[in-house]
Amino acid sequence: MLFPNVADYHLCFRLLEKTHQFPLTDDLEFHFFELPKFRKTPDELDEGIDSWLYFLRHAEKMDTEAVPIPLQRPMILRALKELEMVTQDEIARIRYEDSVESERAYNFNMRMSEKKGRLEGRQEGRQEGEKIGAVRILERLLGKPETPVERLSGHSLDELDRLIADLERQFRDIRR
Repeated sequence: MLFPNVADYHLCFRLLEKTHQFPLTDDLEFHFFELPKFRKTPDELDEGIDSWLYFLRHAEKMDTEAVPIPLQRPMILRALKELEMVTQDEIARIRYEDSVESERAYNFNMRMSEKKGRLEGRQEGRQEGEKIGAVRILERLLGKPETPVERLSGHSLDELDRLIADLERQFRDIRR
């Protein structure tokens, strides 16, 4: 124990100026938790750090099938599962690590696919916007009423290309 003369299991320190005793900053504290001094039972745990301290102090002998109710929080249950896997035999541990790695790779690939899809959607949207803009400019140059954007946005990029080509042809014919 670092502080045997103090009964508290949680001590908080701050950086203070030596002579005047004012803090260097309000944003920096050092928290020390002395697990041997932590003696709460599961019934005495609160929602804060006590659940984690209990886990750290008792995890090696906890029954994963009978986790005390105050410890039945997602992160603690996950930590307990991780600890269980790490302490299993080598083959079971390797299988577990492989499954965790597969899950990470799957999640990474899903995130990358989503980003790629959003990027492709933005590029296609930009192309569509440029083509709709070209159609409307050509219609203005030809003295035609502009087609509403809502109607043009229902067309595929190929259909917009054909419409642009047709309007360009009409424009060239007028200029001759």
